[in-house]
Amino acid sequence: MLGWEFFIERQRKESDAAKSAALASWMAGIGGTQWIDDLVSRGVATHLGGNGYPNRYTVQVRALVGVLEQGVPKHSGPFVLGDDYITPGGWTGEVDIDMASLRALAPDELLFVEAWDQS
Repeated sequence: MLGWEFFIERQRKESDAAKSAALASWMAGIGGTQWIDDLVSRGVATHLGGNGYPNRYTVQVRALVGVLEQGVPKHSGPFVLGDDYITPGGWTGEVDIDMASLRALAPDELLFVEAWDQS
């Protein structure tokens, strides 16, 4: 495993699938799911299952905004040296977070989080 790619979206009807756009997305190295695992442990997010392709969660807007106000979630993942890549420990990248849109949502609205294994 090389890390994770996260996509955070509003819940939608199947008929709205083509209209959906991520409110936030980023990539993180190994250990990058710690932030959402912590929210699940605290009872403010729910793990819906998955095998990494993807793992699915729900989280209330207020909990997510509380995390993202501190910036992209930090983690203590290890340095990874592969055949044709290097990933520094705790790496995150390709960050796109629309805080204005997130703050405009009702605090108790449930959002979907998908975490895709980047192996």
